[in-house]
Amino acid sequence: MMSGNDEDSCISVMPDGRRLQLCSQEGADAFLRHTPTGSLFNWFTMNYGVCKRIRSWNNGELNDAAKQQLIMIGFSADSFSSNATPSVFAEAVPDEEIVFWIDYVIDELKRLKNDHGWLRSGTLERHDAFTLHPCISMFKHEAPARLALERGFFKTFAKFIQSRVAPLLPCQDVADTVCLTIGNSFVSLTSKDGIPFDDVKVRQIIGEWESIGMLKEFIRCSTFPQLGDQFHLPPAVLKIYESLSSTCTLLVREKFKPGESCGDTICDIVNGKDGSRMKRKQVMQKLKHLKSLADMLQPQEVHLGYDGKGNKICRNCNKFDITEEFQRKLMKCSRCKQVFYCSKACQKADWKAHKSLCTPLVSYDRRSSDALSQVVLNWAQSNYFPIMQRVVEVCNELNLTKSDVLLELDFMPDESGTAPALQTPVPNFKVYKSNVEKVLPGLKDRYERQMYSGDGRQKQLFGEEAFNAFNSAILDENYEPLRDIFGEQVTMRIRRYLDPDMRPSEAEMDRVRALLNAMEGDF
Repeated sequence: MMSGNDEDSCISVMPDGRRLQLCSQEGADAFLRHTPTGSLFNWFTMNYGVCKRIRSWNNGELNDAAKQQLIMIGFSADSFSSNATPSVFAEAVPDEEIVFWIDYVIDELKRLKNDHGWLRSGTLERHDAFTLHPCISMFKHEAPARLALERGFFKTFAKFIQSRVAPLLPCQDVADTVCLTIGNSFVSLTSKDGIPFDDVKVRQIIGEWESIGMLKEFIRCSTFPQLGDQFHLPPAVLKIYESLSSTCTLLVREKFKPGESCGDTICDIVNGKDGSRMKRKQVMQKLKHLKSLADMLQPQEVHLGYDGKGNKICRNCNKFDITEEFQRKLMKCSRCKQVFYCSKACQKADWKAHKSLCTPLVSYDRRSSDALSQVVLNWAQSNYFPIMQRVVEVCNELNLTKSDVLLELDFMPDESGTAPALQTPVPNFKVYKSNVEKVLPGLKDRYERQMYSGDGRQKQLFGEEAFNAFNSAILDENYEPLRDIFGEQVTMRIRRYLDPDMRPSEAEMDRVRALLNAMEGDF
């Protein structure tokens, strides 16, 4: 069997004289199916065995003919794996052959991470680049991606990229190979025939890549703008970012915060200290969204004077106390782990009402639910003034009570890469008529019970009293009810938000900015 290649074609001359074009599906399938009677496909052991012998010649000093042969073998592997029908590839290529190729690539990565040219410029000679390039197409198939994960390929791959210490990056071609290799691997490992597996597999793969540093290096390399994707990210790369936003909220909360590897890397990229100098616009939008989401997921003890753990209140009698002693005393429902009681008597008295809402959750789902709840709690506290203003406006426009309306948030990025609920300075959200008890039975229990505990006061942030106080302020300019709940300082902040006449003029703001600039720097 002989193979030859040029830039646009790869032709294999078969023992029976046929010339198969490996850059076509028909030729690649025929190539994989052609094996002598009674034997298995053994192209990888034969050809990459040759590569090993070539690498061992003259202490690795290769002449032009040896380099060209390495390129030819790599180009052939890339051609038939890229164009073959997945079912034909899976049926024809034994796992042992794939393992031989993976082990060869791992050995080469270990050698290349000490290569002077790589360390100096982030580039690879063409024959070395063709060691990595077949990974893009090979990992479109399930077996190579699975076996690479099992044999530690991705850990070695991450160490190879990390050998150029951040903020140094590979060259654009190698960075593109990294992104497409990881993206294709992710799709192959988390779906079959285009049908995604369950979320557990997605979290497992991304979690493992984060632990070995592969996810961080993927993020860094994905900032390179690539030809042909000015308007859209490659689907496999986009899939990873979408999964981080939608499926891996716990990982984002724990690993994308400041002080963690991925969190610090994203901050450095956003601030221009890491990543490509000319950055991919779509990736920057995704990273800014993940940074905002990670910030919103973090537990907040106190924010703007509100208790960040205000949902810890007895569900039956509404007893609430911010003291550590009381918070520890509260007992969590052992079944759903979502509501609290101050005594067994309260739990028993409330069971009839709570029973229909009490759903057991497995450990991960419960923690994921807690993480998502934290996003909503933090978001509601951060945007308390515009929320209450809009709820009052809708209720008055439609002649509704507070219990008749539903607040809808969207934390998924739109086409611009920004989640509506995370827009600044004013988020985008909807308030519309709906029977809350029928649409989301647990909504009131989970979110309306957030408590304000400033100045010794203990009031529900989204209760009827707060709603009526905002209503009086907006309609009658009567701020006394708000002052009774929040005190003078917070009420003044609310008044400045609601009343444009209370806000400083641009001239006043310019004078303040000038003073601050003179003292601290640009504002």
